[in-house]
Amino acid sequence: MLHWIAVHIGADHTAGGSVFYNFWSGFGSDIGEVTILGAVIGMARHKNCHEKGCWRLGHPHEGVVRCRKHLGGNP
Repeated sequence: MLHWIAVHIGADHTAGGSVFYNFWSGFGSDIGEVTILGAVIGMARHKNCHEKGCWRLGHPHEGVVRCRKHLGGNP
């Protein structure tokens, strides 16, 4: 089973080159993409309204991020 996984993610030494060349040029190259996606999601979660179920972007007000609707302003 471990050999099958190693072959399919490119961590097996095949057809010359370094041992992990196939990993970094294939499956391993997705690590950067996942990192960027995680950063974007983290920034959105940090800036959204802290009211339960509200996904609007908000502004910090007295230490808590609130959107215009939950600040009492015009929606």
